[in-house]
Amino acid sequence: MKRIAQITILTALVFAIVPAAKSEAQLLRGIFSRLDSMRTEFVTRCVGPSCTVQQTTASSEPVTIEAIHAAHTAIRAAHKLPEQILDADLTAGAQSWADEISKFLSFRHDASFLTGGTAENIAWTTAAIDAEGIANTWYNSTTGHRGNLLSNKPRVGYGFVRRGGRSYSVARYSE
Repeated sequence: MKRIAQITILTALVFAIVPAAKSEAQLLRGIFSRLDSMRTEFVTRCVGPSCTVQQTTASSEPVTIEAIHAAHTAIRAAHKLPEQILDADLTAGAQSWADEISKFLSFRHDASFLTGGTAENIAWTTAAIDAEGIANTWYNSTTGHRGNLLSNKPRVGYGFVRRGGRSYSVARYSE
């Protein structure tokens, strides 16, 4: 039923924009523009065959690397895990990757980073999100994302960028 609602919303959105679009590029820009203009947006998180929809509203809190780290640390503390060291090199790499995937709308892991002893979480959303929301998205996501957040890896770095009405987050973990 939730998927039907999502498809219905998307279909209505496309039909509202299609008549004015003269090209596929204009259609896509129109869709993203329309999505960006919505005050209340929906975040869809699918895990396996189940899918949930959460309604979110804008956050007034700026997203900083320190705030993401504090939110990660709070989740880890709830599991009696130590704080990870916020590593400048991992943070620079995570920020660079967040910039990369936001520029090219190419949502993928950085294969050049994922070598022995490393892990990476990535996320994007069109909804307003704060640092706590980013950490909770990974914690409530797949086993892999949760596992990375709760891992024994002592060093971590984060990247975050808002571009074109979308937010991209990256966390990198290393030995």
